Amino acid sequence: MRSNQVVKLTGLNKRNLYYYIEEQLISPAVNPDNGYYIFSEEDVRNLFLIKQLRNMDFSIKDIRDILNYPKSINIFLQKQIEKLQKEQQLLEKQILQMSELNERLQLAPITRDFLAEKLEEVPIPAIVQSSTSQNETINEELILLHFWGSFLQDLTMTSYRKDLWNKVLTEVRESQDPSISLLKDFLFNLSAERLEEKFARHNLTIKRVADLTDETIDQYTENIKKLLVAALNDKEYLSYWKANYHNFLLPSTKLYDSEINNTIRELSPMFSVYYNNVHYCYGKLYDWLHSEEGAKYKEQLYTILDGYMDIEAHHNGLLAGFVSNYEYFHAW
Repeated sequence: MRSNQVVKLTGLNKRNLYYYIEEQLISPAVNPDNGYYIFSEEDVRNLFLIKQLRNMDFSIKDIRDILNYPKSINIFLQKQIEKLQKEQQLLEKQILQMSELNERLQLAPITRDFLAEKLEEVPIPAIVQSSTSQNETINEELILLHFWGSFLQDLTMTSYRKDLWNKVLTEVRESQDPSISLLKDFLFNLSAERLEEKFARHNLTIKRVADLTDETIDQYTENIKKLLVAALNDKEYLSYWKANYHNFLLPSTKLYDSEINNTIRELSPMFSVYYNNVHYCYGKLYDWLHSEEGAKYKEQLYTILDGYMDIEAHHNGLLAGFVSNYEYFHAW
């Protein structure tokens, strides 16, 4: 369709259309005979989406990332919510102090000196002060959806399951676990592309483990032994593990090893299967590392990853993280 039709459908003006084309948010075809743009139905759908995101004050850069990596939308929404919350707090403070100033100036003989004196008594906060993050709200649900969202897809959320999910949120909120804050900071600092890659890799791992059967689970256990040995000889991967250990990998392990799992297992049958398979396979791997055959690899784990591995405290979780991350490391 032509630009005039698109303008009528979307409520955008031609200047908007050409700007979004220039910014490569949409790429309509061009009629070779007259040079006019030809907009597809997908272009129009994207323009509606762009319009809504602009109404929510998203930047062009963020909108481009959201269009390219839609699975990262939760992260972008939470960032925008926190930005608006900061602005709201500042505006409320400004309104309160301006109201107080207004009361003090009522019926007073106003001079420049008098006004300066009263402004010193009631200082109005500047916009730049809103950049502080001390009161930033941690969105527990965002973190939980990142780690357990795959297990909730296609799950009918009955009243009972909603109650279980709210119970999980309450447990995390009341625990005041610093791991939540670390995980949030880590996810917020990833690009949209990396977020989508992590989500895809996470889903592949979950599906592979959840689909294991009595006939395939022992072979999978043998495969993860080989992957662990390969990972120990991969300098690039070992650097990645160390760089992300304290700010993401260890906090993730602690979250998966927490009591929350009991509630998630009740909430999602798929997670229950996944959880049981993980503990079976990596329990076997843990036992192998403590056997005569695997002892040298356990020694390598502690020697090479000194300070970045503690399988005695988190054996199933850390071993699963170490191997599963390596499985797809070079694919991304």
